[in-house]
Parts: sequence; structure tokens; C-alpha cells
Amino acid sequence: MLAVAYSYLLKYWCIIIAARSSEKWIIRLINGIIEYDQKVEFFFKSTSTHHRSQSQTYWNTVFIVLITYYVITTVIIWIFHPPQSMNVLVFFTYIFQLQYFIDFTIVTSTYFFLTNLEFRFQMLNNLWKLYPIEIFTIPGGWTCSKITMFLEDIRLLHAELSELLKIFSVGYGKMLLGFFVFSYIDILFLYFLLIHLSLDEQGSISVTVTVLITSGLGKTIAFIMSIILATSRVNKELYYLRLIRISVLPVIIKQQIKMFMNQILVFESYEMTAFGVFRINMNLSITFLLLIMTGMITVIQMKNHPFSLLLFNDFTTFWDSIFT
Repeated sequence: MLAVAYSYLLKYWCIIIAARSSEKWIIRLINGIIEYDQKVEFFFKSTSTHHRSQSQTYWNTVFIVLITYYVITTVIIWIFHPPQSMNVLVFFTYIFQLQYFIDFTIVTSTYFFLTNLEFRFQMLNNLWKLYPIEIFTIPGGWTCSKITMFLEDIRLLHAELSELLKIFSVGYGKMLLGFFVFSYIDILFLYFLLIHLSLDEQGSISVTVTVLITSGLGKTIAFIMSIILATSRVNKELYYLRLIRISVLPVIIKQQIKMFMNQILVFESYEMTAFGVFRINMNLSITFLLLIMTGMITVIQMKNHPFSLLLFNDFTTFWDSIFT
């Protein structure tokens, strides 16, 4: 069963190499967000619109929940199944849980950047609601030239924000590809263990291990869905723009709105991908579910196959050789 432990090390190095190769893109993303915030500082000062973002309490709560999960699983392993001997492989695989910290880093950083981009898209929608185009018809309202400049500024901000989303997709695409592939392998392997544990008459592995495997399945699925949901929310279009009646507007404002809508259509055609292998959106959850169901059915059909029995026996032997 050393292959399982080595697969975690393979996952670690794949993610590290992907992160190292994407370092310049991540730096560009961070610098781009800082520059973008500096450009919209005028809107924060001249309007009542605020740049809404998740509070520090929210992120502290997420961090505490994830760390609590790690501490509980580690304590359970240490109390109910203390290792007979300690070596580097046992420490990083079962005590330190290297694979968990890899997933923790990818999911939290991905969710953090996507959430910040989502709130900046939402800020543009809030600006539209605060200053509707029809304001030029109100006596003492904005002039046509001022509305045109306002439209141009928002359009440029939207274009820059969409470019930041592209940079994120390029920078995190390799890491997300590795994360999804290895997560799929982890889910199938954990399900394989659950199937054979339910059929194991000897009961050499306790109920505690079954609980840990089940919680591991839930954790992996929760991580995957958090990324998919965050990705599906981030690329919000300026829906308020589509509600404007342009028939009564001046020609110059009509041109700006049409140009803006064409720009939105262009960016809508671009979707986040895992290094170009597959698109990351809500449809991915259905595809991932179908792949998991196919894999689970295959595992059930092959539960009595000599190779499956050999693999499970190898696991039980490896577990008994490490833990009491």
C-alpha cells in the first residue's frame, strides 16, 4: 500500500511544480487587483458605493473550521490507532496529513481570489443602480457628456476586471487541474475502501477508520463544490445594463451602451478552465458526479476481482504494520 502514500507525494510535487510555474501570473494578479482598487478609489470617494468584501471574521471562521477538522482527525488517529513506529512516510501521510494541507492551501487561496473578484464585479452593478442612465432626463441632472464619461469609465473598469479573471485562470489553471484529478482519484479510492470494509468479515480495521474515510469523502466533495460555486458566481455580468431603454437616449450614449454590451458578450464567451482541459462552471459538477458514479459502479462490479481483493488486503496489511 505504499503506492497510496507515494501518490500523495506525487500530488504534492505536481502542485508545487504547477504553483512554481505560475508564480509570475499570480504576482500579476495581485498587482492587477491593487492597481484596479486604486483606479476605483474615485468612485468610493464621490459616491456612497462601498467596496464590499468578506470580513476578517468570516475568513477566521473558515480557517478555524478547517484547522479544527485537521486536529480532530489527527487526534483520532493518534488515540485510537497510534503508530507502532515513526518514519518520514508515516509522519507526512497520516500524522501531518500532507495531502490535506495541499487541498487546504489550494481551496482557500482559490476561494479568496474568486470572492474578491466577485465583489468587484458586484461593485460595478452597484454603481449602475446608484447612477441610472435616465438621470440625464431629470432637471438639474447629469449632462450628456458627463454620462458618456461615466459609461466609458465603467466599461474600462469592467474590461480590466475581466482581464484579471483571465490572469487568474491562467495562473491557477494548472493547480486546479491537478487538484480535480487527484481529488477524483481520492474519492474513488476512499469509496473502494468503504465497499471492501463493509464486506470484510474479519473486521481487521475498526469503525474509527470507516468514520475517517467517510469524513474524508465529505471533505473532498465539499472542497470541490466550493471551488465550482465560487467560479460560477465570479463572472457576473452587468445585468442592470440590459434593463436600460436605449430608444430614448442620445446617440452618443446609445453608442457607448452598445459598445459596452458587445464587450460583455466577448468576455462572456471566455470561461475559466483547468489549463484548457475542461471548463470550470456548474456544468462541471454534473460531469464530475457522472464520472464518480461511473467509477463507483465499476468498483462495485469489481469488488470480487482478484486485483481488488489483493489491493484491499495490501491496505489492511500495511495499516496493521503501522498502527496498533
